Amino acid sequence: YVIAHGGAAPAILARADQTFNFLSNGNDGFALAYGEETDHTILDAIGDFSRDPGVAWSVCGRSGGTKDHTLVRKPSVATGNRGNWAASAGTNVDDCEWVVHPVNTWTFLGSH
Repeated sequence: YVIAHGGAAPAILARADQTFNFLSNGNDGFALAYGEETDHTILDAIGDFSRDPGVAWSVCGRSGGTKDHTLVRKPSVATGNRGNWAASAGTNVDDCEWVVHPVNTWTFLGSH
């Protein structure tokens, strides 16, 4: 599932499932959910909605991993984290569900 900024390059917008003009600067959580605002199920999330991380959340043992990086799910991950960001983020490259790439890495856009 690809969420892109409405002002993104045409090649990115062509792959987007949804546009959203307020995208994270690294310390905002995002979740994919279905249902209603008061009765929903979280399918997947980046970030912990119960706390403000300051600048960014750590991912795969990388401090500040959600700021100025591109997160790509590891191919071995078949389902979303259902809102359990801590388990998904892990504490090192072996126990996390992500690969942390440099900012603006588009190679994996729309694939998993």
